Amino acid sequence: MSQSLYTSIGGISAAQLELNVISNNVANLNTTGYKSSAVSFSDVFYSTLSAGTGTSGTAGGTNPTQIGIGVQVNSTTKNFDSGTWIATGKTTDLMLQGNGFFTAESSSGEVFYTRAGNFSFDSNGNLVTSNGYKVIGTDKVSATSSSLDAIQIPQLIIPSINANDNFFSKDITKLNNCSPTDGTFDVSINAGASKNITVDTTAYPTMGALAANIQAQIGAPLVSGVTVTCDATTGGTIKFAVDNTIATSLSFTNSATNQSNFLIQTGLATATIDATHTYTSNILDYNADISQVTSVPAATKINSYSIGDDGALQAKYANGDSLSVQVGMDGNTYEFVYTTAANTIISGSNVNVDPNVAVPANFVIQLASVTNTDGLLARGSNLFGAGTNSGRILYSVGNHMGLGNVASGGLEASNVDLSSEFSRMILAQRAVQANSRVFTTTSTIMDTIVAMGR
Repeated sequence: MSQSLYTSIGGISAAQLELNVISNNVANLNTTGYKSSAVSFSDVFYSTLSAGTGTSGTAGGTNPTQIGIGVQVNSTTKNFDSGTWIATGKTTDLMLQGNGFFTAESSSGEVFYTRAGNFSFDSNGNLVTSNGYKVIGTDKVSATSSSLDAIQIPQLIIPSINANDNFFSKDITKLNNCSPTDGTFDVSINAGASKNITVDTTAYPTMGALAANIQAQIGAPLVSGVTVTCDATTGGTIKFAVDNTIATSLSFTNSATNQSNFLIQTGLATATIDATHTYTSNILDYNADISQVTSVPAATKINSYSIGDDGALQAKYANGDSLSVQVGMDGNTYEFVYTTAANTIISGSNVNVDPNVAVPANFVIQLASVTNTDGLLARGSNLFGAGTNSGRILYSVGNHMGLGNVASGGLEASNVDLSSEFSRMILAQRAVQANSRVFTTTSTIMDTIVAMGR
């Protein structure tokens, strides 16, 4: 009979544990990114009074006779469904809409995972969690191991924008300020009959080769007194030099049909002749060099930030220029993009950033995909650590590998359902009451038995 005492005590203990979990959920009702927990139970052991018998030729079988002796907590699981969006208007407040986790690194180098995106920048430009852990960045769209770089935006930069003197041997499609398309445009000499010029970037994929081809088209049979060159001495321009003994002026106009954007991209449609009888285009290609700050007065300081839905940051500086990143030609590695106040976009190998100033990984927030989220270990401060049963963890960025997108300007609310918690609280309370009644009843019966012996 004493077994029923122990069984009811076990039932009270299990219900009390569920109340502990419920109270923690309710306490974290307003905790950013909090994921509610739930308890599941299972029966424990059975006292087998009879294992039952099988059928025989003359008799039927009997079922086993067993008495259960208690309950135990089977597991506590977290609900990783997304919470609702809470708008804050703060750029560095982030919500991950969908699967995945932000990653952060402690001072000891341990990697943590979190859904709470209440981040801010410290005095060194590091993006940090509310408890000061550095938010991890990446330069890869996908990786099997975590990056070692943190999100860190340079607060001061010294940019130098220069024309690329070697642009004439560069692939036309990779020019940083000019993207001519195939088609035609017209050139006329001395306001006379026009010559239709074909732009063929497939046959002539570099600006040097295209310039030579354009000169050949102008010279035969119209006039041989025009020299078309990519002149590096003035930095990244294409020139139409006129032999004034043969011709005095050129006129550039768009063709009526099958137009190339060549004149628009080069600016030759509005170019005027100079004292050397030459028409010079806009600068067609640039280099950007970002060096370490050796003189604060010569530097430009950070003005504002923005964060894209893939977690890539753009920093805008006081001079109107901005520094950001994009995925390179390999489709997996990020590279720098420098955009001037005049909207000249310089990218790839043409952007040379001193690694002591920044690397691409400083500009892209790393996300993690966890195979078994229930296997993560809650570590407090809205952080999780990898557990022995969390499975493989892969790393990527927003909107890739099944991960959600990063939304800036708001936070993820706790996903605690208060009505559900109250319902479970009542059931746990009734479980304690019912098991207490069993305990009291058993105790009364045992008192009666003891009294019988008096």
